[in-house]
Amino acid sequence: MIAVTGETGRSNRDLTQMAVRKIFGRYQREERPSNILTPQPVAKDQSMEQLRKLWVDTQIIDAGTNYDMYETHLHLAVANSPKKFSAKEIEYFSLVLVEFQYEKNFNWKAGCFLNVLVAESMDTDFVIHTAHLTTLIDGLGKGNVCKSITIKGDVGGYTGKGMKGGKIVVDGNTHGYTGIQLSGGEIIVNGGAGEVIGWEMSGGFIHILGSVTINPGMDMTGGKIIIEGNADIFVGREMKSGELIILGNVGHFAGEDMEGGAIRIGKGTGQVIGRNMQGGEIHINDLDMKNISEYVVNGKIFSKGVLVFEK
Repeated sequence: MIAVTGETGRSNRDLTQMAVRKIFGRYQREERPSNILTPQPVAKDQSMEQLRKLWVDTQIIDAGTNYDMYETHLHLAVANSPKKFSAKEIEYFSLVLVEFQYEKNFNWKAGCFLNVLVAESMDTDFVIHTAHLTTLIDGLGKGNVCKSITIKGDVGGYTGKGMKGGKIVVDGNTHGYTGIQLSGGEIIVNGGAGEVIGWEMSGGFIHILGSVTINPGMDMTGGKIIIEGNADIFVGREMKSGELIILGNVGHFAGEDMEGGAIRIGKGTGQVIGRNMQGGEIHINDLDMKNISEYVVNGKIFSKGVLVFEK
């Protein structure tokens, strides 16, 4: 095909390209953000292939009934493997998990899988990436004893469940039941944390930089929780000991069925404070006396550090 040329001797194609450059030349190529990570750099790595095979060979049938059985089986498989995976290899595999995220029970299996790899590793400091996943991982850090785990992105529920020691830092949000049955160690969430954080907590420390929803500190018997944002209803419900601090506002029914410990509220609270309260202390910086429940059995309530109610 013969190109048609204009008066300047340039082809139509040349003229078209010049016009395009004139129109769009002011737009610059956008640089790919450095914090977006993908598994491609390790796609053919031998360790990743071993971990892919281990993932495929170990199946979880029903997370609701066979989670502990799967965890035991996986521990044996990893313990008997001649290869001990390093923190860097585990970090890379957390990126590779995008390949499996639409499998049934992925949320529970991924949490268990990573927990076992971390527990069996000889290393102590770990980074787990989740920001590239659309399916949130549940149970990350479950039963942690001594490892330090930093999670880059959001996670699902039950983060740090039954944790005995070590440290978990979440650079994102958690979605409920964070730190339940915690007996030691430290959990820091640099976002919000959903509902029922620290349920049945007996020790350790939870620090939430954002807000939470219902039932923080429910039935806790020890330890300390700090929430820098707000909390919804039933703060410290059935609390027996420990310290629960909310720097923002809380909803209704703070301290319901509380038996001991201390709740400290940095701003105001909703109605019906201390209903059926059996003991302990509630400190509120901005207290409306009419919100104190008539059904307080025993305990102390403070406003701006001054004891204003005791029964």
